Formats: sequence, structure tokens, C-alpha cells
Amino acid sequence: MLVSDNSGVFNIGLSSGKENVNEIKDLIKNHLKKLKNVKQKDVDKAKRSIIRELKEDKGDPVELSQKVIACELDDEWDEFYNTPSKVACVTKQDVQRVAKKYFGENYLISLIEQAR
Repeated sequence: MLVSDNSGVFNIGLSSGKENVNEIKDLIKNHLKKLKNVKQKDVDKAKRSIIRELKEDKGDPVELSQKVIACELDDEWDEFYNTPSKVACVTKQDVQRVAKKYFGENYLISLIEQAR
């Protein structure tokens, strides 16, 4: 988990063996740094992927029911109906602005080890 001095909390989850922890931390930090100079083609590709996943989730009865329940409980129907159009509006400049704000040099990385 990364926590910046701007109080943003971002969770990046993955599985790996202990021997790869330092390599994985470096990999994550390098990818986050790349967001500060992201290319338009990469933003467009990510947006297409996110929108496709949102549509697929609505086609899965289990995912759809979970989203409907969450929206009802949280009264967040705007998110249910408008997330694809909001994602479509994200620009390269938006990504760069957020990356510069939240992914600076002041951060905390927290690792969770699964017991065996």
C-alpha cells in the first residue's frame, strides 16, 4: 500500500515469493514514476480496458448483483450508471497531474506476508 504526503491511499496487490520483494517494490515504483510522463496511447488503452471490464461485470449475474447491492447500500447510483463515461473523459493530463500529486518521493510501502 502506498500512502503519500497528500493523504492518498493506493493499494497495489500481487503475489510473489519473499525472494522477489525488492524487485517487485522497484518494479512498482518505476511504473508509478512512468505515469508522470504517460503517453496518450497508454491512457487510451487503459481506458478501453477499464470500460470493457465494467461492461463485462454488468454481464455477470454475480458481479452485477454485488454492484447493485453496494450502490443501494451506499446510495451511489451515479457511479453505477456514469463510471464508463467518466473513465472515457480521463485525459493524459489528468493522469499526469494525479501521478505528480500522489506518487512523489514521500511514501510508505506496506507488505503483508501470508502465513503458511
